[in-house]
Amino acid sequence: MMSGAIPEIETFEEEELTNARLMIEQEAEDDNQELPSLEEFNATWEACFSEWAYFPSRNAYGRISTATKADRIESAKHRFEALRAEADAQAGRARKLEARLKMRLGGYAKVADQRAAGLNRVQQEVENAQIESSCHSMLLANETAAIPRRIADAEGRAALEAEAEELLQAEYQRLVEEKAALLAARAAARKEASAKKTAAKRARRAQEEKEMLEEEEEERKKSAAVVAGAKSKAGAPEAMVLESEESTEPPKEAAAVIAAAS
Repeated sequence: MMSGAIPEIETFEEEELTNARLMIEQEAEDDNQELPSLEEFNATWEACFSEWAYFPSRNAYGRISTATKADRIESAKHRFEALRAEADAQAGRARKLEARLKMRLGGYAKVADQRAAGLNRVQQEVENAQIESSCHSMLLANETAAIPRRIADAEGRAALEAEAEELLQAEYQRLVEEKAALLAARAAARKEASAKKTAAKRARRAQEEKEMLEEEEEERKKSAAVVAGAKSKAGAPEAMVLESEESTEPPKEAAAVIAAAS
């Protein structure tokens, strides 16, 4: 619950309220008057500052034109020291502000650096892709222009290769036929030589057998003569006749060999 009495609100007449409203509007119009521009303010400030200065010995401001040289030097030193102190103070505040900003915005700065590195990498990739695209486009144009000439060259080389292949095939066929003829001639020559060799062997063998038979016949004749002489001495003429008949008839084996040789 609220404690205390309710304050009494003062009542005003309508005329008083109208006058108050007019006064507020007039004050608002006075506040909305146009202010001097920055150039005008700077010009006024420079005019006042160039004419007036602070003199530490006097502990007051005064006109520069009426001051002595020592006062002007002292005023310049005081102004320099004041500006240096202000600069140091501003630098200290800037360092503190930088430290606070670094502490607060360190994460954002790190992310920004990463994003910047990523953007640089993407930009480099885009530039490389553009260079590669231009190179590929140039190569495509060159290759497209060279295709008809290369096709004509390939067709010419193919025709030459086909002609050379036909010549080589014909030469190969001739050599194959020549080889077959040479092999057939060599086989026939070998067969003929083998037949001649076999015939010579047979003739030589027949001659040897014939000579052997003749030698055997000669031996038989000699043996028969010896036997006949011995029998004649013994008085057996019939035995000599029979022996001579047997010796004049050639053996069957010798007759077969002679027939084969002939």
